[in-house]
Amino acid sequence: MKLLGGQWSDDQWNEVLSKEVKGYHPDKKSVAQQNVTINTVDAAVIVHYIENPVETTTENKVVKRTVIYVVKDNNVKAPETVKQEFKFSREVFTDTVTDEITFGNWNFDHSSFESVVSHSLKGYTPDIESVEALTVTPDSKDTDVTVTYTKNPVEVQSTPKPAEPVDSNKPSPTEPTNIVTKQVNPTSATAKS
Repeated sequence: MKLLGGQWSDDQWNEVLSKEVKGYHPDKKSVAQQNVTINTVDAAVIVHYIENPVETTTENKVVKRTVIYVVKDNNVKAPETVKQEFKFSREVFTDTVTDEITFGNWNFDHSSFESVVSHSLKGYTPDIESVEALTVTPDSKDTDVTVTYTKNPVEVQSTPKPAEPVDSNKPSPTEPTNIVTKQVNPTSATAKS
């Protein structure tokens, strides 16, 4: 009995795209399509993944609070403006292959503004005795606080009564009155008969 062999059919290996691995890139984006015949030998293709270079930078954000002093009647110079600020910073990581950006944590050391006691201004009273301490975060907005000085009211003193006119003929109530008494000598009288 004789076996008759048919002809081998040809085929192909399809293209294989390299899978994505976060933070890495393959040295081959894909393994190309290849025709396969009876004479093709087994093959292994190795794809190496290399860690993406990462660029590290620093991002800064400044949050400000400004305390502004105003004197209402403008006759006196207002105290100097007080400026407070806090700078937050964090690291920013940029994948130089994919341009993907990731952020580190913001620093939160001493993230509060101290209270500000209003300056003393002679003859004036501030509407805010002390601007309170304020906790801030990177999401806080810049703020302005205005302290207004108003002139103290002037005390009106009562008008003294006018002095009474002095009568020069009238004795002073504080001095004793001197009364002169004239005595009559009875013997000096002459009797007429």
